[in-house]
Amino acid sequence: MPETSDTDRVFRNRMYFLIAMLLVGYFLLKTWHISIAFDLWDAQQIISDVEGAAK
Repeated sequence: MPETSDTDRVFRNRMYFLIAMLLVGYFLLKTWHISIAFDLWDAQQIISDVEGAAK
């Protein structure tokens, strides 16, 4: 029995397209998460005394 991905170009191209779309979706999701994190970082207010916190 021959391998489907070796002989059928349409199947192989669909698999490449599926992998590409999954990667694009992953990067879009991570970009969204990072943008939320930066928005929260900018909106964060420090209320307590931070004198000497970086030492």
